Amino acid sequence: MTAVRLATSLGTLTIEADTDRAPVSAGDFLHHAEHGNLAHVSFLRAVDADNDQGTPPISILQAAPIQAVPNCAPIAHESTTETGLRHRNGTVSLARGEPGTASGLTFFVCLGDQSALDAGGARLPDGLGFAAFGAVTSGMDVVRSLHARPRHGSAPVDAMEGQILTDPVPILAAQVLR
Repeated sequence: MTAVRLATSLGTLTIEADTDRAPVSAGDFLHHAEHGNLAHVSFLRAVDADNDQGTPPISILQAAPIQAVPNCAPIAHESTTETGLRHRNGTVSLARGEPGTASGLTFFVCLGDQSALDAGGARLPDGLGFAAFGAVTSGMDVVRSLHARPRHGSAPVDAMEGQILTDPVPILAAQVLR
């Protein structure tokens, strides 16, 4: 396991990446942290039961690049059946469209247990779930504060309407802790 400390204007959180159980997903996240790519990422989407249009509703805080990051290739999907990790309170996971479209630059933190995001869960029709790769070990208060921010930002797709933070919060620094 390797930890990464993320600094934002609202505080700091630490994510422990499980390189043993999720080597591909955790490894890609760590690669981006080590190469300064997380400086292009902001916390920008807050989903909860009041604004979620998916079934079943979830509660997450998502971070993603505000602009394109060069040389950012997608990685293979590591399902929770492969890793044994589950989407619990504080779990960090990769966002994705189709399997194999995820990157360590676009990730989310679960607020509360979110079993619908596990492989076999009802959230995605393909049943493969999302690739959990770590957990927030300190700073869940910062995650909750970010999640509670106003959400009136322009949504790139209708399904995200009401979920985009009015003022996305950038990651100011990412430090890999050895």
